[in-house]
Amino acid sequence: WHQFLKRVKIVTVSKTSCDVLKSKGYNPIQIPHSVDINTYKNNNEKNKKVKILYVGRIFEGKGIKEILDISSKFSKDKVEFLFVGDGPLINLIKKNEDKLPVKYLGFVKDKNKLRKIYGSSDIFILNSYATERWEEWFGISLLEAMASNLPIIATDCVGPKEIMKNNKVGFLISQKNKKELYNKLNILIKN
Repeated sequence: WHQFLKRVKIVTVSKTSCDVLKSKGYNPIQIPHSVDINTYKNNNEKNKKVKILYVGRIFEGKGIKEILDISSKFSKDKVEFLFVGDGPLINLIKKNEDKLPVKYLGFVKDKNKLRKIYGSSDIFILNSYATERWEEWFGISLLEAMASNLPIIATDCVGPKEIMKNNKVGFLISQKNKKELYNKLNILIKN
C-alpha cells in the first residue's frame, strides 16, 4: 500500500492533512470542500427568539453535551438552540426539549430545506473537540453557515482554524471551554 500510495495522488480537504501526508512521503493534493454561495440566503428578519443552529453528526466529539449544558443558562423565551443531524445523542436532545431552550429538527436530507434553516437562523455553533480517534478536519457546515451570513462560534480544531479567521466571521474558541462558549454566545446574542 505504501508503494501504491506514493505513486498516486491523494486528495485531501485540509492543508494540515495534506502537509502530514507529504511528510510521510505521499503525493497529496488539497482540494477543499466548497458550497455555491448563490444558493444560500439569510432572511435578515428579526426572529422573536435568537436561533442558535448546530448542523452535523450528533455525537460526543461535536460537543453536544456541552451545548446542552450551556443552553440551560438561557431563557426559553429569548433563545432557541436548533439541532440538525443524526447520531447517538439525538435522544438526549429530545429528552431535554421540554426543559431547555432546545429543539431537534431531525436529519435534513433536502438541501433546499437545510438552506432555509440556515437562512432563518441567527448564530451558528460548531463545538467539536479532538478525541483519541477523531478531530474536525474540515467542517462543511461552517461553509454553509458563512454562505448564509451567520456569525459563527467554532472550536480551534484543524478544520475551523483553516476555514475561519478569528473575529472576522465569528469566534474561534478553545476546545471543551464552556465558559468561553457561553461568553461568546452572550456577545452575539446581545449584538
